Amino acid sequence: MKRGLVKAALDIYPMAEWSRRLDEVQQAMDSRGLDWALVYGDVSASDDISYLTNICVYWNEGVLAVPRTGKPEFVTKLSARVLTWMKRVSVVDSFHSTPQLGKRLADVVGTDSRVAIVDAGRWPASLLEDTTASVGRELERVDQLISSLRATPAEDEAARLRSLGAELGRAWEASDTPGEVELALRRAGCVDVLIDDDAGNTDISAQFGHLWVRSARSTTSLAQLAKDALALAAEGLRADVTGPQIAARLDEVPAFRHSGQDLRIHVSLGPVVGGDLSVAQAAQAGSASLLSIDVSDGTTTARVADTYLIADDGAESLTGGSDERVAAMGAQQ
Repeated sequence: MKRGLVKAALDIYPMAEWSRRLDEVQQAMDSRGLDWALVYGDVSASDDISYLTNICVYWNEGVLAVPRTGKPEFVTKLSARVLTWMKRVSVVDSFHSTPQLGKRLADVVGTDSRVAIVDAGRWPASLLEDTTASVGRELERVDQLISSLRATPAEDEAARLRSLGAELGRAWEASDTPGEVELALRRAGCVDVLIDDDAGNTDISAQFGHLWVRSARSTTSLAQLAKDALALAAEGLRADVTGPQIAARLDEVPAFRHSGQDLRIHVSLGPVVGGDLSVAQAAQAGSASLLSIDVSDGTTTARVADTYLIADDGAESLTGGSDERVAAMGAQQ
């Protein structure tokens, strides 16, 4: 469950910005001849819905029904008692609370309309089948209809990412345990904080609206090598660079090839959250990307990572900062 602060939509961006986002999606729908686009979200992944509406799917699940013209409607299994709050903090006027999402979605989209499922791979199979059966006709599939539009943050979003990254950096520096990092981030206004703390490696992701930053720190015996590798890798990070290219750059550094240890260095580059870091993808100019380094000797692994804002001629670290307090975390584990 998401337990953090959810600010009102118009306290984050003016209505003109929310309208611009919806207009972009509706123009993309119009170019495809679609009458409705159905966007699924649950507590683990609802950034597309948040991007368009500021709705926080803090628990359970729901579907945003986006029409080619007009305002979206949100159909959810959440109790009707929370809908007043959701209406107050979002830019959506029409909400439906029901245990039968597919049947209500069929009522919303009506008959004789072209309906698309957005990113069908994110939908539970049972809900996809139920929605298709309830609508009574084959539903089209469209991938990345919304995520492609939000992949490159606008100027004000980039400013928020910098602020969020700075909060994460300050939380690392001021805290002695991962739990204290989480508390500091939630007090700073994060709607969600995810922590993976294992074997001397701590990976923390922080969310504000649909924006995320992420970083990882290590207290293992290989931590310094991993940090050195990340610093060198970041020097070569820029638009159109891939993880394998960065790995090849590190392989040319004598300090890593002749460290006296049988080391394996793995480089991951990709979306901050929700993406497959195992896929070799090029960094996109203007995007926020995670650069992660794993250094292992077969027994011990050190993982370090930071979030970067990618430019054509380099990359700006959003979460890089002092690691002086990280050792204290390791000493207490």
